[in-house]
Amino acid sequence: MPRQKQLLILLSLLIWISGGCTALNHAGTQANHRGIQFIESPKTIRVEINGGFFTEYHFADAARPYYYPLMGLGNLPMTRNWPMTAGENEEHDHPHHRSLWFAHGLVNGVNFWSEEKSFGKIVHEKFTRIESGKKVGVIASSNNWVGPDGRIVCTDDRTMRIYNRPGARMFDFEITIHASHGPVTLGDTTLVAHLTPGHTKGHCVLLLNERFLFTGEQLN
Repeated sequence: MPRQKQLLILLSLLIWISGGCTALNHAGTQANHRGIQFIESPKTIRVEINGGFFTEYHFADAARPYYYPLMGLGNLPMTRNWPMTAGENEEHDHPHHRSLWFAHGLVNGVNFWSEEKSFGKIVHEKFTRIESGKKVGVIASSNNWVGPDGRIVCTDDRTMRIYNRPGARMFDFEITIHASHGPVTLGDTTLVAHLTPGHTKGHCVLLLNERFLFTGEQLN
């Protein structure tokens, strides 16, 4: 891939969950927490929607950044707990599947997908935007894709937009991979998005070479 070219991958997940929200008891409290709010700490960012917990962005002490847990309306969990917690009554397979995250299995020959021997890591570098809002909140960051030898293979800029929508949970996840440290080749591997059966309906959209591909379509 030429240095000046970028690969833009847009994952747009619209999540609708059956069930209702629990109303707040005090109108004043509801007004104070209206919209998307972010609570920052040294290793995470907590995301709240109208005062209710939605998710937490973990950007340190992991093979790659991830969002966990991911809560729907009525506090229904969207993803499994394991391996972040014990995860009772859950399959303990694929230890690299950490709730909501993005990676690729073959970038210049480096496996950034799994956490087995000689795998690559996606290392958080900095936040470029953290902005709360009544209708939408934004978390944007820059990250380094580091191979097992410590060299940076490529970099990315990613943006998570969380929307305040009645009766739904909706967010967009957009990532741009930059060939910032030389040519980048993405190998022939699988792109997947896991949603919890029975609780969610979602859609994965891939934008590649100015063509939109939807869940279930193949790359040619």
